[in-house]
Parts: sequence; structure tokens; C-alpha cells
Amino acid sequence: MRKVFVWLVIFIFSTFFLYSNDAYTRVSGGSVLPLSKTKHESIKMEKEEINFTLYKDYYDINVKFYFKNYGPTETIEVGFPQWKHLQPTNDDFYSFSSKVNGKSNDFAVRNLKTPEPLNDYMVITKWYIRSITFESNEITTTEVQYSVPYGVYGISSSADYLYGTGATWKDCIGEMVITITNKTDDIWINGIQLENLEASDIQRNQDSITITKTNVYPKLESEIFLQLDSVPDCLVSLRVINPANRWYFRDYIISENSLLFYSDSQLRILRNLMFAAYGNIFKSEDINTWLKKYCSEWYKPTQKVYDNTFNENEKKNLELIMQEEARRKNNNYLDKYFSNETYKIKTLNFENRIFKFAYLENKENSSLITKGLIYTADNNDIKPYLFIDDYIIRDNSKQITYPIKSQSFYGWKIEYDNKSYLSFQIFTDAGKHTTDSVIFYFDKNLNNFIKRTIDPSQY
Repeated sequence: MRKVFVWLVIFIFSTFFLYSNDAYTRVSGGSVLPLSKTKHESIKMEKEEINFTLYKDYYDINVKFYFKNYGPTETIEVGFPQWKHLQPTNDDFYSFSSKVNGKSNDFAVRNLKTPEPLNDYMVITKWYIRSITFESNEITTTEVQYSVPYGVYGISSSADYLYGTGATWKDCIGEMVITITNKTDDIWINGIQLENLEASDIQRNQDSITITKTNVYPKLESEIFLQLDSVPDCLVSLRVINPANRWYFRDYIISENSLLFYSDSQLRILRNLMFAAYGNIFKSEDINTWLKKYCSEWYKPTQKVYDNTFNENEKKNLELIMQEEARRKNNNYLDKYFSNETYKIKTLNFENRIFKFAYLENKENSSLITKGLIYTADNNDIKPYLFIDDYIIRDNSKQITYPIKSQSFYGWKIEYDNKSYLSFQIFTDAGKHTTDSVIFYFDKNLNNFIKRTIDPSQY
């Protein structure tokens, strides 16, 4: 019922802003016309990087666009539109800046005396205009950055970005990467709305959330919408907790995906909140401070509470939270090992044991890897077995392969013969040559991978 109510009040009371990406515009009769009324047929938005940074009272937006001109060189006016909901508000951008190809550029601000409607409930009120030359068959980058106060979303707040005007360029948005960084525990991300969003699109990094979509065909009203609150979702509509009558963690199993939205410290608060509901006495000053700030109406410390107090749903929810905390601990290990570069993970099976293989692909040839780690995650703790870095492969005690100074390393080709062996073949000199190959068997008695040299001519 709560979600229905929230959706209802948004159309009655909300005055939140909707902000959009770059739209191609043209001057006609002294009026700036958005590309919602036309479409550029030769310039395509190959990539759009959208970065939200959330603070206590406002958020920053930084967006970088990568355009490719498939037609002749052309200079056109590009406008970044400011949108408003039809309800009146005095909120506005501040600290707006713009770049073209990495260099700051001038822009003109054009206020519209009569707002231009986008649809039945959104209007354009202002344009930030720049003149940009798009060279033929070249990539041109543009970038905008600004700050803005949070919008109103019923009893919650919102952060918004309208990417629908990407429809005004050739074809589709080739790739859209959304990064959300939360800088404060006073803001909880309790929902993300995006068309065709799948769980597999979302990745939790060390301190941010990344959503990646490819070949995006937006509608003009397509937007990214963040539902934000000062407390986790389980408290938004239930400020006073009485576990004997009604308690979210007792009555429902939480969504694992929703846990991705919370920071490490917020997961800790959420886990302890389950014990606070039954009056647990906490020693940690930060937990007590948070409970006093947001839960003083119902939190009464009376006793030491253990998880045997919980019902089955509560025990499952506690397990899910702790699993997410452990997963991040493992990911932090991998982030550090890969120096925060984007890595991929495969699952391997040797002698009925499950191993993980995390690796970096060669940026020029995705069939080769340049760095990797083979490990297990038993009991949510990473145990490394093989480290792969350039020419070097080593286990926990010794180096197994050595560099060849006369040739430049390019990558390893990895072959995995299900449950039998794992082979590494070295490619050098931009992939033109192979110089060495090694094969590993897993010895379950030694609990380790054993190296055997093989003839490169066989591969």
C-alpha cells in the first residue's frame, strides 16, 4: 500500500526537477527548438557516462558524452535543457560548467518566458547553449557538471536525470554507464527506477553503484530516478517498531538486490537495527548515535539480544545482510589486487572443488588476459592459489614463470578442460608470437595447483 500512496502523492505535491542530457538544438525565428522536434541523422551518441554524487542536502551531476559524426564536419548549437515539473518551484541549478574535448568552453543561458512542454507534466524552462564542431568520423566529447537540491517524492526525496533527449541523436545511445556515489549515511538509496533494469546490470563497487546498459533506445520521457530517504526502506512507512505486532524483517524476506544500494556502514546499521528492534544494548557509540537520531520514538535499550530471538524470516534476513558484507570484503580484496580496474569472474571446477577466476582482459584482444587470480571463497574468505601478472605466475610460496626480456608481453590465452587441467599460453609482440606455455593440474591431496610444461606447438 505504501508504494501506491507514494506514487499517488507525487502527482499532487511533488515539485522535483527533471534534468536532461545534451539535446541537439537549432535556432529558428529567434526561438531555441529542442531536438525533441527533430532528429540529427549523422551524429550518434556512442556513450553517455552519468555520475550522481549524493550529499546530505544536495547532489552533484557530472555527465560526459561521446559523439561520433558519421557525416561531414558540422558546427551546430547544442543545448543542455533544464526541465521542471508543472508544479511551481524556485529550485535551480547552481555551479553549472561545461567542457568540449576536455577544455572548458563558454555557454549561453537562455531562459524561456513561456515554458516548452515535453509531455503532460514536464516542461523546459531554460537552455544552456554551446556551439560545437563535430569533425567527420571523429569522436567529440562534451561534459556538463552541476549541483542541485533534492526533489520531493511524497514523504521521500529524489535525485533525477532525464536521458530521454538522447533519442534526438542518430540511432541509439550505444552505451550508458550510470555511477552513483553516496557520500553520507544520512541518505539511503531505497529505490532506483530505470527502464528495462535487470539485476545483472547493477554492480556494487567499493564505494559506488554502477549500472551499465547498451544499445539504449530511450523515449523522450525516459529518466533515471532515485528514491532517497533518511532511513532504510524498512523504516520509511513504519517509524515506530513493535516486533510483536508488525516488523518488516519478521514479516518479509528482503531483496538481495536492494542491499547493493546501501554503503558498507549502512549495512552495518541495518544489521544492528534487527537487534535494536528487541531492545538490544549496544556498546558502539556510532550505532547508539544513529538510533538516538532516527529511532528515539521506539528504541528502548533493555537487554542483550541474540539471534535465537529471531523467527525464520529474521534469521534469513540477517544471513543475507552478512553475506553481502562478506561479499564486499572479498571484492575489496579483488579491487585492491586489480588496482580498481574492472575485472571479470569465471567459475572453475577441479576435483569437485569450486574455484573463482578473476581476470583483466587485454584491452585490444578480449580473448587474452593480462592479470588474474585463481582463488576460493570458502566461508566468505578469499584464499588465493595462483597469481597471474604480466609474464609472472606464482602461487603462495614461489614464482612459477619468468619474463623473457627480449620480447614484450601481450597476454595469456587460457584454456580450461572441464575438471581436468588449466593451461596458460603466452602471447608476445602484439600477439604475433607465442613463447611459452604452462599447464596446471589440481592435486587435491596437496591442495594446490601443480605445474607441468607443455610444447607451445601443440596449441
